[in-house]
Amino acid sequence: MRRFGILLILFMLGAMPALAESGITEYRGKIDEKTPTMRYPVKLEFGEGFIAIAEATSGDLDTQLFVYNAQDEILAHNDDRNREDYNSEVAFIANATDTYFLEITSYEATMGDYYLTVDIMPANQIQDNSRIGFSGMPTFYDTPNFRVHYTLGGADFVTEEYVKLVAQTMEEVYQLQVLGMGWKMPPSDSARGGDGRYDVYLIDLVNELDGGILGFARPENFERARGNAIRNTSASFLALDNNYELEDENPIPLMRSTAAHEFHHAIQFGYDDNEPHFWYYEATATWMEAVTFPSAQDATRYVEYVFDYPEICFGAQQNADPTGLLMYGTWMFMQSMADNYGYDSVRQLWENIALYDGWEPLIQTISAYDDNLIHAIARYHLQNIVRDYKYTPVFKEETVWLDSTITALGLWSHAGAGVQELGANYIELALINGIYDISLENTNQNELQLWALGVSGDVADVYDLGKGGTIIIKNYDHVYLMVMNNHYDDDLSYCEYATYQIHVGVGTSQPLAPAYQQFAEFFIPLVGQD
Repeated sequence: MRRFGILLILFMLGAMPALAESGITEYRGKIDEKTPTMRYPVKLEFGEGFIAIAEATSGDLDTQLFVYNAQDEILAHNDDRNREDYNSEVAFIANATDTYFLEITSYEATMGDYYLTVDIMPANQIQDNSRIGFSGMPTFYDTPNFRVHYTLGGADFVTEEYVKLVAQTMEEVYQLQVLGMGWKMPPSDSARGGDGRYDVYLIDLVNELDGGILGFARPENFERARGNAIRNTSASFLALDNNYELEDENPIPLMRSTAAHEFHHAIQFGYDDNEPHFWYYEATATWMEAVTFPSAQDATRYVEYVFDYPEICFGAQQNADPTGLLMYGTWMFMQSMADNYGYDSVRQLWENIALYDGWEPLIQTISAYDDNLIHAIARYHLQNIVRDYKYTPVFKEETVWLDSTITALGLWSHAGAGVQELGANYIELALINGIYDISLENTNQNELQLWALGVSGDVADVYDLGKGGTIIIKNYDHVYLMVMNNHYDDDLSYCEYATYQIHVGVGTSQPLAPAYQQFAEFFIPLVGQD
């Protein structure tokens, strides 16, 4: 969908257009500089609704349709009815007997003549193609909190048994995420799907022809579509695949994990649907897969991307992410927060996202636990060395990428390109037992920090070396240095490498005591990439 421009909303002076009544009412008009907007009253009884279709008949007009109540609140909107043209189609169902208003306007500065039809009908006859167009006759299945829309015909065909499994799954997701963990229920869509239940659509998303996606949640911020960025919370709906028949995949666990993921996006839209740090959305929703359905989760498939590219800036998005999937793998940071502050901390993060943008909501959340951003992310990178997560048994043999190995005293350079903002390089310290001075040298970024981690059995000692310090190596199975780039800014689509060297010498000072210890039950020695 294109980004909406700012619209000048004006009302046409003169006689009120004819009231649309039961059946089909037709209107013709023109959108231009003189008349950029036109509104038509529609009288509806409770349980009635309408489908409105706007077609451009001249010029370059790109139509948009809005539905308002008498209080001038937007209840529904559509820009493009499908990917093939710029005409509009909006469906609306009244939850009270009243006069509503259908508005036609243009996208940006396009102009031309239009033909508008308004077809009033009972709610159970309305198919909302502005959301999802089914390949067959649509129907629905209701639970206490959800309406599952589906069809028994065409490419979107589902079995009624599958529909009931989806419905049961959605109620389980609701029970855990909303009632169990205290997240807010997604905002109401004013009965757009037929009543007040949250709407789930089952369609053919995953297929052999064009692959597709596993599911999606789509926000409906009508005020922003109108050009008013007065709030960043949205009603929404979600779509799941009609069968999840994929090679080497069990369809039901995949459906359940996707339902947990996408419904959590819907929850997020109730806090903020326009946060510029995209990683918050995917990291939290992917984490929620594991929390909601530990035995069906799909989150651990993304671990390998984070482990293979630890040097890439934390939160990387768009061109800064070489995989396009790092933000999904960063769900482990949410688990690290939960491990250290409690599970409520992730919800508190989203409460702060509703108030702040960028890094600030995370800073505010962490500071409430007497911690800071740099330390929390460093702890997460160190936690990744020893793989200290409850879901680690599913990681297989995946470990973070080892940049290089230091085998003797002297000045050593990193093997890779360096380390980006809030990223980490890992270097093995393969030295005999002894006391060593270790320091960062020749850095092109002043905010690099050095850590050391020594693994002994199921426990790891963590040392904060700062720019340099003295440690004693004695009877550790493995010792690693971690170089973290503490520099960060809010531009996550452009990241730069910091370079450095590490000097290792004979110890001349009192060795540091460990800053803390980390469990290492799931530790596997690190290996470099091929």
